[in-house]
Amino acid sequence: MSAWSRWPGSVGVLLVAWAADTTCGQAVLPPGFEVVTVASGFLRPVGIAFSADGRLFVAEQRGLVWVVEGGRRLTEPFIDLREEVGYGGERGMLGIALEPEFLRDRHVFLLYAVDPIYGEPDEPPDTCTFGRLTRYTGTLESRGNVADLDSRNVLIGERPAEGFPICYTSHGVGGLGFAADGTLFVGAGDGAHHNGPDAGGRDTGCFGPNMFSPDQDIGAFRAQYLDSLAGKILRIDPVTGEGVPSNPFWTGDGRQARSKVWVSGLRNPFRFAVRPGSGSPEVVYIGDVGWHGYEEVSVARGGENFGWPCYEGPAAAPDYPSLAPLHSGCDTIGTPPNPGALAGPLVTWHHTDATMSVPPGYRGTCAIGGAFAGQSSYPPPYGGKYYFGDFVSGWVKVLEVDEQDRFVALRHFGVLGESASQLIAHPLNGDLHYPSVYTGRVRRIRLLRGDLDGDADVDLADFLLFQLCFAGPNAPAASSCPPGVTADLDEDGDVDLVDFAFFRLSFTGSR
Repeated sequence: MSAWSRWPGSVGVLLVAWAADTTCGQAVLPPGFEVVTVASGFLRPVGIAFSADGRLFVAEQRGLVWVVEGGRRLTEPFIDLREEVGYGGERGMLGIALEPEFLRDRHVFLLYAVDPIYGEPDEPPDTCTFGRLTRYTGTLESRGNVADLDSRNVLIGERPAEGFPICYTSHGVGGLGFAADGTLFVGAGDGAHHNGPDAGGRDTGCFGPNMFSPDQDIGAFRAQYLDSLAGKILRIDPVTGEGVPSNPFWTGDGRQARSKVWVSGLRNPFRFAVRPGSGSPEVVYIGDVGWHGYEEVSVARGGENFGWPCYEGPAAAPDYPSLAPLHSGCDTIGTPPNPGALAGPLVTWHHTDATMSVPPGYRGTCAIGGAFAGQSSYPPPYGGKYYFGDFVSGWVKVLEVDEQDRFVALRHFGVLGESASQLIAHPLNGDLHYPSVYTGRVRRIRLLRGDLDGDADVDLADFLLFQLCFAGPNAPAASSCPPGVTADLDEDGDVDLVDFAFFRLSFTGSR
């Protein structure tokens, strides 16, 4: 708290400090919320992660990772993997996660498509390749802000046959997320074609001695094949990259693909979130990008088969059920080779017909699995709920579930007005953040805390209330603050210039 010698001078400081204009974004959100930029100047930021002390790590699709600390992007990147990352179309560095004990161990996990021939130019985005998961450790001298290149550890995908099949332009690797028990969830798509049904035989270059074994040449049906990493959420040991004995299809050998599988039958689980406090490991909420008609949010406890490509949304998928791949077809679901229990989505939305969505009333074309907001960061009915979005439509919904993860209610939260590729909660304030891919910014959804009179605006009326509550040496007693008005915006026990800085940032003026 700054010291001021006279109360009239304190009021004067508030008025003089009112120099910079504040602007609202183009997002349409509930009254009392706004979107602000926390970092900018990136090229296609697609993944973000926070350290426990609030540092922001930003993964660009091309393979650069930057660190933002104290609101400033550091001049040296955490790492530059542009030579190794296959960048084009939907490929690139798409997943990033920090170990929960990052402040101690400084481990950063990166998930990306590999450039078939290192260096520029990158090959066409339909060139057969594979996905890789690596771990790097930040240097002690940089407090983890810069990677020690000698610390590189390839956990999955040292060789193509050990990686994630990416045989076409999309549905490659996706997101990462840690469970409270220290295991790491890894998402990967089916690696198949989206331009028509794919039951194998369309990508001969993806299979052979130097690539994947011929048994994986079954297209989208890799999602049904437990000996493939494609179309799955994996759960692995972040030290070894191997599966763990408590996984549902554990064979006794953690190196085998099925020992790593947590759930199967997914098309493109690009983003997912673990529900805090829901078990060990936690329940996983998955946003699965659809094909012909539906997008999905599904709930996974381990061992489920979500049905792709035999099912999409609440019904059988078009075309696929009648196809006959070499193996792992729709008729194998529930049999000994493919024993996962068939499970449907919790929420679905149709691409064109809002009446066919469950629940009805909205539509979209690209699911972005979301995040659980902090319980105390937003007021009811928004705090602690699950937020998910649609990358193309730009909307965000709020899903309320009970303790057994059963549907309670779905509410429209707003429209971002930009394409968000991820939603993630800040570890300190619980506010949702997202990378805006095409504007090169990282954005924050925050409550207008300066709305002291509760009218959904932060305006001059709120400023007058703030003056009454403002305290400092020789200032009027705190009792001058009207009952029920909370102006201690940073919750440090004082109403001071730090709180005024928060107040000014949230000022909207008269509308």
